[in-house]
Amino acid sequence: MLQNNAFSQEYTHADTLRGSITPERAWWDVMRYDISVTPDFDKKYTAGYNNITYKVIQEKHPDRMQIDLQQPLAIDSIVYDDSRSLNFSREGNVYHVETPVQTMGSEHQVKIYFSGKPHEAVRPPWDGGWSFSRDEKGRPWMTVTCQGLGASIWYPN
Repeated sequence: MLQNNAFSQEYTHADTLRGSITPERAWWDVMRYDISVTPDFDKKYTAGYNNITYKVIQEKHPDRMQIDLQQPLAIDSIVYDDSRSLNFSREGNVYHVETPVQTMGSEHQVKIYFSGKPHEAVRPPWDGGWSFSRDEKGRPWMTVTCQGLGASIWYPN
């Protein structure tokens, strides 16, 4: 006979951050992602940016926003409205980005530059991550699967 806790799972603080609409996520609404990624097949390395256009949807909100990007990828820098760099800190696979005062209804952009050696999928498409392979003619072929792990396995969001 199985007990009730036989299939229970211990959830961590990291699970809560990535799996919840935190106060740092709730005040802004993504309007558009402009993603640019340059993979290096030989080094199994990627670099790029995600220019996120968003709208402020809460009058009173934290002075930080949450951005997810899974290790071993890392955020290099963040530019706000094409004019100033923003400070940020990392907590596992979550970044806390310090933002200036913004009024409800206003639209802004954060351009997030990132790079690193991405997580490689072990059994794609069931296991998420990047796949580096060659086609039948020996040409480099790269793709990413992220249904289970989420898009933050390959770009900041």
